[in-house]
Amino acid sequence: MTEAVIVTMEQDTVLALQNGGYRLYGFRATRTENQAVLPVLWLATTAYSTRTMVALEDGYHVYTSNSDLGPGQRIFMGFTASVDLGQCLIVDQAGIGQVVQGRIGFMSVDNTGSATFVAGLAQRAVLNEGTQTDDPTSFFAEPLYGKQTNFFQPTSKILLVLSTEVLTPGTAIDALPLLPKGEVAVHGMAQTSGIFIDVTATRMVNFDINRGWSWGEANWARLVNVSTDLIDTLIE
Repeated sequence: MTEAVIVTMEQDTVLALQNGGYRLYGFRATRTENQAVLPVLWLATTAYSTRTMVALEDGYHVYTSNSDLGPGQRIFMGFTASVDLGQCLIVDQAGIGQVVQGRIGFMSVDNTGSATFVAGLAQRAVLNEGTQTDDPTSFFAEPLYGKQTNFFQPTSKILLVLSTEVLTPGTAIDALPLLPKGEVAVHGMAQTSGIFIDVTATRMVNFDINRGWSWGEANWARLVNVSTDLIDTLIE
């Protein structure tokens, strides 16, 4: 496991964020042509410090779900299976099945039944060199209709943002601020800009409470402002 982001902060920044109730959120990017797809919150933690590692664990899981798909909805994964590029999960009327050889260069799920499911990819988030989520967490979700095959590709890109909004991993989100599009906030919140990082190697980034994100202006990262549509950012 070599793909990781190291986030550094000064102590006064960490204290300011913790006193403000900020959480560190992480999203994963993917490639799919399905225009009904939604990004899903992959990582949420308050366990950040002056040096925090967010790593991408080797290996992916493909899943089916009976959850409703929409902004703000929790996606509860039902059947899951380990999958590599070039493999396909074939599922039956109950949304369960087995992994077989599929189309080269893609991960896919083939629904042989007539029921509609939600499907996508999941991966464990590894935090602080060894601490990881107990189960893989979904990072996108899209409809899987009967007699249909969905093809997708994970990428090495992640989005990090700090926010006081309280959200749970596995929640479908379509826009920043971290509220479903069109929903009226019933309470105040605060949020930093995000940083979109191509994690093809270990990346070092810094966050300062007043100056925001910095990374030496290398071409493997860019800022994402608070009005950015997450679908445009995370779905290629």
